[in-house]
Amino acid sequence: MRINYTNLPVSKRLKVFTTATEKKIKMGKRPTIQSFSIELNEFKKELENQKHLDAQIKRISLFAERLVGYGLDDFAGTVYSFLLKLSPSQKITEEIARKELALAKRTKDPIHICARISDLEKIYKAKMPNSPEHIKWIRENTKYLRKLVNHYEHAKRNYRTMIKRARPKEYYERALANSNLNLAKVTMCQSPKEALKEVKEAQEILKRLITNKKSGIDTSFLEKDLQFAELLTKNINRILKQQHK
Repeated sequence: MRINYTNLPVSKRLKVFTTATEKKIKMGKRPTIQSFSIELNEFKKELENQKHLDAQIKRISLFAERLVGYGLDDFAGTVYSFLLKLSPSQKITEEIARKELALAKRTKDPIHICARISDLEKIYKAKMPNSPEHIKWIRENTKYLRKLVNHYEHAKRNYRTMIKRARPKEYYERALANSNLNLAKVTMCQSPKEALKEVKEAQEILKRLITNKKSGIDTSFLEKDLQFAELLTKNINRILKQQHK
């Protein structure tokens, strides 16, 4: 049975929602993950227009932490995903992404692990491009995407969501190729041999996707990625030749 919020402001309705949800959990009458997600997402539009959104996000984040304490990792993950779509603050987005990454690793959910690592890579690209921290997250992104692609069926089975289906394997293959190229681009001056290996892996993936007519990916985008890979290869080989002079 859904809660009657009447005409309360969104902050009050959120409090009613979180309090009622926790009360149900303690009584052993927890909602389904689907109904919980639908009801939570009904707050999104109003929250986006809030003046003090960061404060609201912190309160909802504490609710997620309490859900973890109840052993409801799926529910907590749903809240963290909701907050990541909502947060305008880079600092808070990073905090939430790290929390959900830890949760995804604990629940062994490769798809959510890759999603949160990708978020952190983008955050550091924006605030500290090509820094050691940024490069670290590109490496992590490449490593975990490679694992996901190599064990796709396992990752799909472990995708802890009742709301969305896992994307096709080809989506993650292209993401891996892009991450390979990103890593090669930022490491080719310091580690050209490693960078060349990353480019070769990307080229193999892109060529396979181009010939796979069932992939559903626009081949013009894949061909542009392949052209970029060829350009990187030339630049890396030039660096290697200079090192051997």
